Amino acid sequence: MLGLGISLIVSLSAAQAQNQPLFRSSVTSQAVESIYSVPFEAFAGQWLGGVPTTPVDPRSLEVLQSFGFRGWLRSRNHRAFAIGTPASCPYSWRSSGYPNREMAVEAAMAPCVRGALEFNAHQPAQCGCRIALVDDQLYVDPADLAVPRIIPALWDFGEGNLIVGVIEYDRLFGKDNAVEFRDALGDLRCQGTFSASIALVDNQFQLYCDFAEGVLRGSLRVRNLQNFNPHGETVVRDADNRRVRLVVAQAVVHYLKGH
Repeated sequence: MLGLGISLIVSLSAAQAQNQPLFRSSVTSQAVESIYSVPFEAFAGQWLGGVPTTPVDPRSLEVLQSFGFRGWLRSRNHRAFAIGTPASCPYSWRSSGYPNREMAVEAAMAPCVRGALEFNAHQPAQCGCRIALVDDQLYVDPADLAVPRIIPALWDFGEGNLIVGVIEYDRLFGKDNAVEFRDALGDLRCQGTFSASIALVDNQFQLYCDFAEGVLRGSLRVRNLQNFNPHGETVVRDADNRRVRLVVAQAVVHYLKGH
């Protein structure tokens, strides 16, 4: 038998999630509470405040160096990039090709906020969104556009047995980077390594976990490069050939909705 440590998921209804506060695009402004306020936020210029703006070469920012951003960086007209906050929130979105900055901001913020509201319906810590970049103008601290070192994750052993928590790591790209999984109570459950190329392909991991026999090895198929982290799901087998499903980042929400 697997020694399962089952973590509780605090579930909110969709109506409750709509009432949870979301961070505004700027750090110091009031909270956004619904998707319906996004157009007002965009055109009232709320995203202009909060932190000093800085012209920047987007190619110098770590998170924009992945393959998925190449076309966006070459896009014409106005573009914007909204990021989830805090860093453990797996949602972000980018827009491009708009005739003015406000339209680009709205197009980036709306999908990010929708994703955050959906994510909030399945976990107690609330996510929000803010505008990080409009054209080549930065509206957050450059450190906020480093690749996040923490992503939500769950292990599914079947028959409703789940361990929900977060994966933490120091570096995403390269080989054999140290990685840990901690459950919802903060307890360390897995340690090992993760490897990924700049293009976010050929992702490989090997983890030693207290709930499985032997080392768990596998790879994660990247579903969507709109977000910072490689995310998706995969099935691994322990030394006794028992199946365990690993789900990470944005895919956690979609997985929980289907179960």
